[in-house]
Amino acid sequence: MKRSRVGASGALVLSLLSTAAMANANESPRAPAEKRAAPFWTWDANVEGGLGALFEDRAHLSGFGRVRGGFLRVDERSVSEPRFLALGLTYELSDFSPATFGIEVETLGLASGAWLQLGALVDVQPRPGAKLALGWSLFGVEGQVRWDKDDGVVWAAYGKLRVPVGILGWALSSRR
Repeated sequence: MKRSRVGASGALVLSLLSTAAMANANESPRAPAEKRAAPFWTWDANVEGGLGALFEDRAHLSGFGRVRGGFLRVDERSVSEPRFLALGLTYELSDFSPATFGIEVETLGLASGAWLQLGALVDVQPRPGAKLALGWSLFGVEGQVRWDKDDGVVWAAYGKLRVPVGILGWALSSRR
């Protein structure tokens, strides 16, 4: 008798699990693409800081803090790897300049965690410049170049930490 009760209980559990698995089949990553959400735009914010070297007449320790606000394109057509495209305006404070303004575009793949940022900037001197950053998850490296009328080209290289507030907001929202 004990064996039959255990066998019956096991069969019931297996039956319930298989029913739950079939119910979730429509939500699996293998679901047809036409049932997935179309890409959409939402708000974006990003906060980051870096520490590295600034190469003027000689290299010296340098750091910055930056915020970005703008728009975030969320593409969930691939459930296994949602993609994000951010476009926004930036404000940076550093030892090189008390205020640097810019525009930045970023792309990120959620499953891989890899991201790339490209930006144009100008500080209050005014020194125009550009930046390129790449990384994984919250960590990355960034290179900057600025053109100074007196000093010529000024380079900087940073290791940085970032908090993608807009993407975290998407992940915690009810849309997901």
